[in-house]
Amino acid sequence: MHTINELLDLAKEKQGLKSDRALARALDLAHVTPYRTKGVIPDDNTAFRLAELCELPAEEVLITCHIAKAPSLEVVKIWNNLLKMVANGCIVIATLLALFSAAPTQAIAHAESPYISAQNTSTSAQSKMPLFTQKDDILYIMRRYIFY
Repeated sequence: MHTINELLDLAKEKQGLKSDRALARALDLAHVTPYRTKGVIPDDNTAFRLAELCELPAEEVLITCHIAKAPSLEVVKIWNNLLKMVANGCIVIATLLALFSAAPTQAIAHAESPYISAQNTSTSAQSKMPLFTQKDDILYIMRRYIFY
């Protein structure tokens, strides 16, 4: 989890901005000083723009902002649980994207899938195509490797 100052610094780094003034302009703000020194927490619209500049999921940055302004420890725990859920969801999505966009390997090709044919294990031009392309393929992989 990031602090607000870490998010501001990350946004400057990712966007190649040299000053807080340039960052404020990118966020459509007059200043970012209140966020850095006065403990002001970005509103949801600013948090969304900050997420875009940081190249992070908007949900992560929004939850981080809500954690920073949570009124009690119980609320912080709830937001932290939501943040973990979002992070786990991002991992699952990244894994699925990697599976469905990568060229097939011998290990995957020999799996007991009704959707993988010997044709997919060749080294021809076809092997550069995504291994799984249909909804049934995605559901099979999710059931087999992620949810069980």
